[in-house]
Amino acid sequence: MNLGFFKIAERDIFRNLAAMKLTKIITILGLAVLPMAVSAKSSIEKYHDEIAELSVDANLASPEIPKKHVEEAKTRMADLLARLRKSGFTADADERDGLVVTMTIPAGELFLPNDTLIAPHGVKPLMTISRHLKVPDYYKVLVTVHSDDTGTEEYLNLLTRARADNIVNWFEKQGFRTEGVIPYGMGFDEPVSVEPSRSARALNRRVEIYFVPGPQMIENIKAGR
Repeated sequence: MNLGFFKIAERDIFRNLAAMKLTKIITILGLAVLPMAVSAKSSIEKYHDEIAELSVDANLASPEIPKKHVEEAKTRMADLLARLRKSGFTADADERDGLVVTMTIPAGELFLPNDTLIAPHGVKPLMTISRHLKVPDYYKVLVTVHSDDTGTEEYLNLLTRARADNIVNWFEKQGFRTEGVIPYGMGFDEPVSVEPSRSARALNRRVEIYFVPGPQMIENIKAGR
C-alpha cells in the first residue's frame, strides 16, 4: 500500500477545506459590508432623493439661501429671466421675491392633442430650455404639466404625469443630467381659468417650468464664482 499517496491526498483535502472556509468567510464579510456600501450615499445623491419626494410648493420654498448671498442669487435668476424672455418665452419671477423664475408654455407647443409623446414641433422649445441644464444642479427645475377639464380626474392625472415624465426623459436622452429635474402631473388641480370656453381650456392646457437656485449655484456664489 502506498502510504505516501494517502498523505498527499489527505494534505490536499485539508487545503481544499481551508480554502472553502476562507472563501465562505470572505463571502460572509462581503455580504456584511455590502449593505453599508449601498447605503453610503453622497450628499448630492441624498439631496436628489429628498427633492424627488417633495411637493411642488415644498420644492419652491427650498433651499433656504444664506442672507448674505440672497441678492447675488436674485441677480443670477434675473439674468435667467432675461435670457428666457429674449428667447421668446413667457416668463416671470414673481415667486419668492425674484428667487424663482417661472416659464409657461402652451401644451400644444410641445404635444399633440391627447398625446404624451413630444411632438416634432416641440423639439425646438425644449432645445432652447436645455441650454440652461448644461451645469448639473445649477438650478433645481420643476416640470409641472396642467390640463383642461376634459376627461376624468384619473385620466387627466395620468395624461399630465406622462407628459411631464416624457419632457424629463427627452432632456435625459439629449445627454443632460436630470436628477435635479422633477416632473409633476397636475391634472386640472390648478386651472388658470374656470370659464367654460375654448379659450379658457386652451389657457389651462399648459406646461409651467420653475427654475430655483440649485446647490451648484449656491456653492458658486459662496466661492465667488
